Amino acid sequence: MDNPPSTSLIRLDIDGPQARITLARPEKFNALNVAMIQELIEVLEWTA
Repeated sequence: MDNPPSTSLIRLDIDGPQARITLARPEKFNALNVAMIQELIEVLEWTA
């Protein structure tokens, strides 16, 4: 498996067959913006 994508607005933790995606934008109460959505898409595609 390749290395996970580099992200700044979300955190990806891998534990065996499980992946946990954590929103990491507390100063904005984890509100979604275009950059965060793009990172989520990259991470979800990587985990698929």
